[in-house]
Amino acid sequence: MKYSAKFSIFMILLTIIAGCATMGPSYNQEISQIKSVPQLSVVVSYIGGVFWQAKIANNSDATVKLIWDESAYVNSKGKSTRLIRGQTRKLHSAQAQPSSPIPPGALLVESFTGEALAQFAGSYIIPKPENPSAKGRMYLSFEIDGNKYTWEGSVAFIQVSQ
Repeated sequence: MKYSAKFSIFMILLTIIAGCATMGPSYNQEISQIKSVPQLSVVVSYIGGVFWQAKIANNSDATVKLIWDESAYVNSKGKSTRLIRGQTRKLHSAQAQPSSPIPPGALLVESFTGEALAQFAGSYIIPKPENPSAKGRMYLSFEIDGNKYTWEGSVAFIQVSQ
């Protein structure tokens, strides 16, 4: 057998094995607000893979800061991970992140993931919830006029029919 034929067979077997390793139920996520922040409209949604999206409307007269380094996701087993903006590379994920300013009357739309989940970004492997019957929690930290506020959401896992 030629080298290229052996390599092709190896790659096919590797693909089959990898596919079997990731088989199983897949889950959608539904995020519900538990605690709001005054003067802000916050909507968080699951956009697939290991990413969420936040749409934050600043209805106040002051500039609001979304403080990424104080925002977190707590999975269904209680393990916490810091949230990082979607354009943050894995290489830079451990570094401090600048806050996202939201001027008065403005809308911020930002994708984000958990620092511990960043390794799966761009791959076909999507981690399953450790305890699908339990809910995760999401915390977004804001600063308005020198005061800190926390938006809190609940993350429910809904099994997708295959």
